[in-house]
Amino acid sequence: MIMDSSIPNLIGALPTAFVALIAVYIAYQQWRTNRFQLRHALFDRRFEIYKAVQRYLSDIMTHAKLNDEGIPPLLDAYQRAKFLFGSDIPEYIDVIYKRSLNMQLYENQYAEPLASDRRSELVKKKHEELTWLCNQLPVLAEKFGPYMSLGKA
Repeated sequence: MIMDSSIPNLIGALPTAFVALIAVYIAYQQWRTNRFQLRHALFDRRFEIYKAVQRYLSDIMTHAKLNDEGIPPLLDAYQRAKFLFGSDIPEYIDVIYKRSLNMQLYENQYAEPLASDRRSELVKKKHEELTWLCNQLPVLAEKFGPYMSLGKA
């Protein structure tokens, strides 16, 4: 007789359990959708920073010198990168910025009248910095790549 009364109770609980499972499934789908939207928004913001650094390096590569107009967008990208990336990307942008300033400093110094040995030394240093900066353009996607995937946040 005890068994007879528990079967209707069990059958009565099945719709409640089914509704609960549906609610869990819907919540999971909403979580996945929100997570993808966050990744997409992060990608857009991160890609803006990537493009700013790429433009900065491209300008240096094209003109073989630092364009003062390119500095504010790079510094803005550096500030935003601190919040959108791990510490490696802001540090990398900082190195690019400092090496480009060194390149410009060497160019400014050899523009003045100097002894030929000193001038040759400064030209060589500028060339080393310029070469390093130009070599960063192909490396850029590799540095930013781990942060640009929509599969990982």
